[in-house]
Amino acid sequence: MLLSDRLASLWSEHRRAVVFWGFMVLLSLNLGSNEIVRLDVRFALMVQEMALRPIGCFPLLNGQPYCDYLSTMPFFSYLASFGGRWLNYFTLDLPTLLLSSYIALKVFDIGEALRRNGGACAVMMLLLCYEYVNLTRTMSLDIAVAASSAAIAGELLAPHGGAGGRPRHWLIVLALLFAFSVRGAMGVIMAGSVLGGILSAKAEWKMLIGWAAGGALIAAACAAALLGWIIHTGGRDLLEWAWDWQVASRFNENKSHIYYFIDAVGSYAPLYPLALAVFVLSWRKIFTGGGDRTAVFLRSFLLWYLLPTLAVSVPGCMHLRYIAPALPGLALAAGYGMAGITDFPGGGELKRVLEIFARLAIPVVCAAVVAAGAVWVGWFGQGAAASGAALAGLAVWWWWRKVKCADGETAWLKTVSGLGVCGALLTVGVLSPLDSLIAGSGDFVRRCEELRTGGIWLLNIGVDHDDLKYVIGVEPEKRGGIHYLLDKPLPDKLAKMYPVDGGTEQLSGLPAGALVLVRRDNCEKVLDSPYGSGWREAASGKLGRREFILLCRGKK
Repeated sequence: MLLSDRLASLWSEHRRAVVFWGFMVLLSLNLGSNEIVRLDVRFALMVQEMALRPIGCFPLLNGQPYCDYLSTMPFFSYLASFGGRWLNYFTLDLPTLLLSSYIALKVFDIGEALRRNGGACAVMMLLLCYEYVNLTRTMSLDIAVAASSAAIAGELLAPHGGAGGRPRHWLIVLALLFAFSVRGAMGVIMAGSVLGGILSAKAEWKMLIGWAAGGALIAAACAAALLGWIIHTGGRDLLEWAWDWQVASRFNENKSHIYYFIDAVGSYAPLYPLALAVFVLSWRKIFTGGGDRTAVFLRSFLLWYLLPTLAVSVPGCMHLRYIAPALPGLALAAGYGMAGITDFPGGGELKRVLEIFARLAIPVVCAAVVAAGAVWVGWFGQGAAASGAALAGLAVWWWWRKVKCADGETAWLKTVSGLGVCGALLTVGVLSPLDSLIAGSGDFVRRCEELRTGGIWLLNIGVDHDDLKYVIGVEPEKRGGIHYLLDKPLPDKLAKMYPVDGGTEQLSGLPAGALVLVRRDNCEKVLDSPYGSGWREAASGKLGRREFILLCRGKK
C-alpha cells in the first residue's frame, strides 16, 4: 500500500485521534527552543516558586500570594515540568496545548454532527487564526475555560463524541467545577453562559431552569470553599487582597463595552469575520428555522459566541484573550460555511479564488518554514528542537503534491486543510521563533549577571512587568540580590510583593561596584541628577522590546 493510501486509511479509521494528536503536535513544534517571554515569564516564576514553597490557593511571587490567578494552571505546569526541574516553554505550556487539542476534538465532533467535513473545516479555522494559535502556545487560563465550554457544548450537541445518546450530566458538572478552579466565578459565568445559550437554542426550557439552579448552587459551593480556604490560609488580610485583585481591579479600567465586538474582529481573523458572515447570511434560518437541526446548531453557535462575549464586556478590564471561550462557537460557524461554501451567495467564486490562492501559497509557505528552520538551527544555534516545523513543512509539501482526491468534496477539504495547516506552520515555524528572538531578554541578563558581584538595583522599571524579564534569567538562589528603587509608590496589592529600597536619591549611598538597571530613555535624566555622580555605563541591551542601560558605580 502506498504511503498516501495509508494516510487516507488512517484518516478514515481514526479521525478523532488524528485531530487531537495532530493539533497537539503541530502547535507544539519549535516551542521548546523558544525563550519564555511576555506574560508567560510571570507564570514560569510561579512554577519555580512552587518548587520552593508550599502550594496554596494562589500562586506565589517573591513569596507573596499573587491573587489575580488561582493555582490550578501553574500547578499543572509544575507537574508537567517535573516539579519545576525541567521548566521550558514546552513544559510550561503543555497543559494549555492539551486543553486546546481537546477543544479541537470537541469542535470536530460538533461540526461533523451538523455537516460532513464541517468539523474538519472548523478545526482548520482555528489553525488559520494567528491569535488563537499564539494563545494555545502560552499558559492560558482562558483556553482552560474554553475547554470547559467545549466539553459542555459537546455533551449537548454531539454526546459521546458524536455517537449519540443522552448528555452526561456529571461531565457538565465537572466542566463547571474546572472552570471555577481556573478562573473563579468568572469561569463559571463564562462556561455557564455557553450551557444556557445552547439549551435556549434547543428550547429545552425545563433543563435550562434546572441547570440555572444547579449552576448557581455549584458556583455558591465553590465560592464558599474558596472563601474558607483563603481565610484558613491568610485570614482577613488575604481575603481583602484577593477581593481587590479578583473583583475590584477588574472594574477600574474603562474600555468600551463594544471592544470585543469591534477590535477583536480583525485580531481573530479570518475566523471571526467568516463566522459573522455566516451568521448574517443565515439569519433567516437562525431566527425562523424553529426546531430544524441546522437552525438549532447555528443558533447554538451564535449564542456560544454572544453570551460569553457579553459577560466579559461588563468589567472595564478587557484583553483579547478573555473571549477565548467564545472562539470555538465562531470556528464552528466558520467551518460550517467553509464546508458548504457553494450554498452561500458568491460562494462559488470565493471557492475558486481560494483554490488558486492555495496552489500558490502552500508551496511558498512550506519553503519559507524550511528556510526559517535552517536559519534558527544554523545561524542562531537553537538546536534540533527548532527544526520541527521545518520537517513538518517538508511533510506538508509532499502531502500537497502527492495525495490525490477522488471527488470534489474531498479536494475542497484538502484545500482548506492545506491552508489551515500552513497558516499554523507559518506561525509556529517563522513568526513565533522570530518574536521570541525579538522579545527575548536572556542574552542581556546573562551579560549583566556576569558583571554582578553583589546586588543589582532596578531603577523605575515597570514592576510586575519588565522586572520579571530580568528575574527569570537569574538562578532562584541569586534573586535575593535584586532590589527595587522607585520614585513613585506602588499600589497596595504590589507593595508587599516587591519591597522597595527607596527612590533615585538612594543612588548616592550605594557602594562601589553596585549595578543599577535603568531604561535608556531615562538614563540621561538619572546621570544628570544630583545623585548620578560616579556612575558609568557598563552594558546595554533589551528586556523584551525596551532598551535598558546597566550602570556601574565607580570607586568613591
